[in-house]
Amino acid sequence: MWMAKGKLSRKALPFIPVLIMSTITPYPWLDNEDEEITLSDAKVEVVDKTPIISDTEDDNRCWVRNGPEWIFEVREEFVMPTPEPEPSPTPMPSLSPTPINLSRIGESGIVTTVIDGVTIAVEDVGRIRFGDIDTPEIDTEEGKAAKEYVKGLCKGKKVYLDIDDIHIIDKHGRIVAVVYSHYNETHYVNLNQLLLKKGYAEARVYPNEFNPDVWVESPLEYVTVIPTPEPTLTPTPSLVPSPSPTLSPTTAGFEFLFAIIGILAAIYLTKRE
Repeated sequence: MWMAKGKLSRKALPFIPVLIMSTITPYPWLDNEDEEITLSDAKVEVVDKTPIISDTEDDNRCWVRNGPEWIFEVREEFVMPTPEPEPSPTPMPSLSPTPINLSRIGESGIVTTVIDGVTIAVEDVGRIRFGDIDTPEIDTEEGKAAKEYVKGLCKGKKVYLDIDDIHIIDKHGRIVAVVYSHYNETHYVNLNQLLLKKGYAEARVYPNEFNPDVWVESPLEYVTVIPTPEPTLTPTPSLVPSPSPTLSPTTAGFEFLFAIIGILAAIYLTKRE
């Protein structure tokens, strides 16, 4: 049974009420078995009461005064509001075996802001405009849905960028690129193409290096990212000084003998002259 506060009209009562007491419970439903609601005046004299009834269901029935009698009926205005379901996480697509050349990837960074369905801000890179696709305006339900889809895929995550080689930026100063968004530890999907295939965006041909018709007709494109191994440092070999040559006693004796012979030869040649 639903206890409705403020729904009891003075005109519906057979007397002028002096005090109406209401009970606050932690939940709106009251279960009762063979009970009645009694209305008393200031002298605690019963002036009106409902019939005895049991109600153990959580429904929207309540007592309603209808002329001389009380009616226990369903009232739609007392229906409990249905809570809005929590948004389900953005489902990730299944991979197709179409890896691309990693040499096309020019920049990467963490997505700090999702502005709309085709514009994001990447840390240390700038504002990025998804190349060759358009999503509805952000003030429409479709535009909001596209933004939430992109946010669920890449907000706070690392993305890789294939930046347009022809113009690089658009007329608003945004970098035009194909954005590769995180899929798992080793794969990033072409987010421009994914938005087309999921129906959040439409293809728009702009004067740049990209071709959205290929994205529409081709399987989903992804990048295989192999983490760069940490460089290992080779220890510098320590230099050990070469020991000075030591002369053995035999070698020293021969050197002394040769010196004496040299001196005697010099003396002999001097006398001959």
